[in-house]
Amino acid sequence: MLVACGISSFIYFQCRALEAKLAASRTGPGRVLWMSSHQAIADAHDAEDWQAVHNPKPYEATKFQIDLIRAELSRRVGPSASIRYFTVDPGVVDSSMHTALDAGIKFYIKMITFYIVRLFVPFFFFFLVFVTNTSGWLNCLCPFSQARLFGSLQHNISAWNGAAATVYVCLAPLAFIPIFLTTAGTPVAQPDKQKDAALPLRLHSQTDLIGRNTIAATPFRTWPEYEKEASRLVDRCERLYQTFLTAGGKAATA
Repeated sequence: MLVACGISSFIYFQCRALEAKLAASRTGPGRVLWMSSHQAIADAHDAEDWQAVHNPKPYEATKFQIDLIRAELSRRVGPSASIRYFTVDPGVVDSSMHTALDAGIKFYIKMITFYIVRLFVPFFFFFLVFVTNTSGWLNCLCPFSQARLFGSLQHNISAWNGAAATVYVCLAPLAFIPIFLTTAGTPVAQPDKQKDAALPLRLHSQTDLIGRNTIAATPFRTWPEYEKEASRLVDRCERLYQTFLTAGGKAATA
């Protein structure tokens, strides 16, 4: 059984509520996929405003919290648990989130440009820079062209390409899905904390200039600094979950 997660405390509730079903999976350990982002920024996280109510960057803060929660859950359950936790990143893709911004013909112009830009990047880069001086709504295309020009692999554009990491985690054998990276550079499912200060890994969907799709693993570099905060954040979510159960008239679980 699989669960895909995108919001910290609310999705934590869902994961806990589905824990029994996930653990009872007949096809192997249940897999929980936390949907992070390359925009997850440590500086956006406010430990005192952990639900990002007053945060000016709630998206970036929430995605960073997802990195923290997933890493801490993986550390707590260990490599032999009946539920495994993973972090995936779809990269930059065109989705329904853009509908309000790119309505009508703007949407089709944007999508056509996204794909043509892979073949004629230099031409479109300079063309868009010139056009955006006189047409404000085309301004959103310029960063994508620049990214392609300078070799960005994060701009997957299509949902198909963006889903590569998620599909891989869903279908690949657990032995081939790294969760932590040791200081020696070895991917492992669970590090020996007494011997190795390993870093959690995030799996990214990537697409090159000509549209070839790949998957890459990136270590969570700020983990040592925020490891205690991750534990505190999970404890907060758990307490909130138990309060929710109690308020709903159900017996709280341990």
